[in-house]
Amino acid sequence: MEKNERSLQWVIAGIFFVVCFAFFQWIYPNHLFFKEQMRIFLYTIDYFISFWDEPAWLSCYVGNFLIQFFHLTVIGPLIVTCVLLLLWYFSMRVLRKFGGGNMVSIYALFPVALEWGLICRLSYSIASTLTLIFVLWLFLEYIRIKSERISVWVAFILLPIIYSMVGSRLFIFSLMVIFYEGAKNRKRWWFWFSLLLSSYLYPLFMRHFYGLSVEEAYKYSHEDGLSVYFPATVLILEIFALGINSIRRVRLNRHSLLITFLVVCGVFSFVIAGTNLRQERQLAVDQAVYRGDWERVLDLSAGFDSPDILISYYRNIAFSQKNELPQNLMDYYQRGSDALFLPIDLKSSILPVFFSNEVYYQLGDMDMARHRAIEGILFSPKQRSVRQIKRLAEIGMRRGDVEEARKYLNLLGATLFYQSWARSKEKLLKGEETLSMKKRLPRKSDWEREHDILLSISDYPGVLSNLVEEHPENKQALDYLLCHYLLDENLDGFKNAFDTYYKGKYESVPRLYEEALVQILSKSPEEEIAGYQIPQDVIEDYQNYLRRKSSRKAKEELRERYSSTYWYYSDYIK
Repeated sequence: MEKNERSLQWVIAGIFFVVCFAFFQWIYPNHLFFKEQMRIFLYTIDYFISFWDEPAWLSCYVGNFLIQFFHLTVIGPLIVTCVLLLLWYFSMRVLRKFGGGNMVSIYALFPVALEWGLICRLSYSIASTLTLIFVLWLFLEYIRIKSERISVWVAFILLPIIYSMVGSRLFIFSLMVIFYEGAKNRKRWWFWFSLLLSSYLYPLFMRHFYGLSVEEAYKYSHEDGLSVYFPATVLILEIFALGINSIRRVRLNRHSLLITFLVVCGVFSFVIAGTNLRQERQLAVDQAVYRGDWERVLDLSAGFDSPDILISYYRNIAFSQKNELPQNLMDYYQRGSDALFLPIDLKSSILPVFFSNEVYYQLGDMDMARHRAIEGILFSPKQRSVRQIKRLAEIGMRRGDVEEARKYLNLLGATLFYQSWARSKEKLLKGEETLSMKKRLPRKSDWEREHDILLSISDYPGVLSNLVEEHPENKQALDYLLCHYLLDENLDGFKNAFDTYYKGKYESVPRLYEEALVQILSKSPEEEIAGYQIPQDVIEDYQNYLRRKSSRKAKEELRERYSSTYWYYSDYIK
């Protein structure tokens, strides 16, 4: 290796390390943290054995081991950077075996750039990156075999090993072997054909053993579509291109370095531009919710310059925690009642499913919170989410279900970063099963239902009404009930709930409720209106609003003064 080439490699490695680490540390950190929340790594024998029931057990196990450290703000970006550098190193070594000259250190950046982009996806596990690294390492070990006869047998033996340990990268290994054989002028057509055919048939045969569908058998352990094969495909194309003399003979000089560097920068810029920075900001808000920092939730959500249902959902919870929901509801974007309770169906993405239990937990409805948390586990990779397990442990404790709480605490006790939390909660349970839950645990002021009630999970007014009926002092649930009726423009339901649970029981009435009452009572007798003690300025404002509403450009003219009123929402927003 020439001195200039060695120097270039060190420069590339240094620049890549700084840029990649900075990106995942300061630009994209919340994606890594959320990936850790979607999985769980247990230090138990049973957990280790559970990976043997599926292909790619080694890459998945090691991948989950590394992902647990994404819980730490610095260690997560450091791990991702080192893994990508390792991929670059092995890609460079492979390309050099095909006569890549002294430019291979730059060529090897192309598959790494694509892998970087894939890691930025929530559904993409670093286990897939490890799979490609492992296959490259096996190929480098394979070509060290001197005997042509032995190499044939080893190639076929490696196929089941690769599938068992790292999953569906058989074609990548087979193509590299065939290209290498061609580069060495070996014309063993029967071997090449048999190797490709075996790579195709083996997953099809093993899918019955592992209980996989045809699609799963060929893409395991990748959860995304065909794009997961792009980095490996680019590497194969580069190997094929190195067979062209004009490309293979390119030497390291000022012009070739500049042109290739610009192309690489263009690829990386394209990859980074394709990252979901909006989702990263959503996850930043979610992380503040996870830590219970409601002021930060409001600060971060204020930075969104366009409507976002997930941000509206969390903002409403934050205002509810401060008992300021009706005072601020109309000041921000609301997509109907979906901004209060995230709608979930079979087509929902993982974020709404993961977030949906938070509102029930904060309102004190532990039964619905438990239902949504279990849904979160079912939607998580391998149905193992440390965040949802932790939430189920909290729900079990608040419901007074000691056995269920202990079941989840035992799981968390086998983790690295949650065992201290689990032990602290276990101390509150240990040896005190005969005491009342209120005496055993330092409870926050919650109002969970005392009895299981069969309700439709989409009947939000029914859920909230039952919650308020059992605990009338639950002001947060009452505000959610009234605001839900208003956002759905169910004014009859609002008035009935207001008369039943609010009127005469609270000294002050939020302006939002007064505006809704003025609209409802606009044609009622003065005696009935007087019973609600609506301030005169609210009545006059509504009369002025109605007068100005009749103009042609009413929406634009009313926006400046009335955009934060319920009247404007009812007429122009809903």
